[in-house]
Amino acid sequence: MEEPKLRVVIVEDERELRTVLIAILSRLDLDVRGAGDGGELDQALAERPADVVVLDLNLPGEDGVSIAQRLRRSSGCGIIMTTSRAQIADRVDGFEKGADLYFVKPIDPLELHAALISLGRRLKPPVPSAKPVWHFDRQESIVRSPRGVVIHLTAQECIVLRLVFAVPGETVRRSEIFTALGHPDCQAAQWVC
Repeated sequence: MEEPKLRVVIVEDERELRTVLIAILSRLDLDVRGAGDGGELDQALAERPADVVVLDLNLPGEDGVSIAQRLRRSSGCGIIMTTSRAQIADRVDGFEKGADLYFVKPIDPLELHAALISLGRRLKPPVPSAKPVWHFDRQESIVRSPRGVVIHLTAQECIVLRLVFAVPGETVRRSEIFTALGHPDCQAAQWVC
């Protein structure tokens, strides 16, 4: 099954830069849309959510910092801030206001792509694997957990597990277990079990 593409919205008021980034990132197999300001971003997100928003800070109307704070309150998407503001105080403020990553322009599209992939990988919940598999080794008298922990078994534990695994999916009666262990049935002997 093919993994869905990372959904990205580039919020950039410079149309040419936005168009170039969308074209390059789309060719690199991302699902990329563009927005020129906060209102267009809201429209894009109403149509379809995004995994990551690449957000210019110097936007007309509502600035990128304000948009990032809104996104943090309403969405779990990743935020990459892009700006010409290169001072440490600006970067720190960007992170405090919600940025996961902060890039100073000009941005290399390949570096941005790598950052998007990395951030997207961290934001997506891990895909649950198939049922955990426990392995019973009859010859070695061990059980190995799905994480590789080895459990050494007693002779009686091995007898019980051989009986349980003899016919997968079938119920093993208590009397069969006691017989296999060389004991009379618990109820027949009126033992306290």
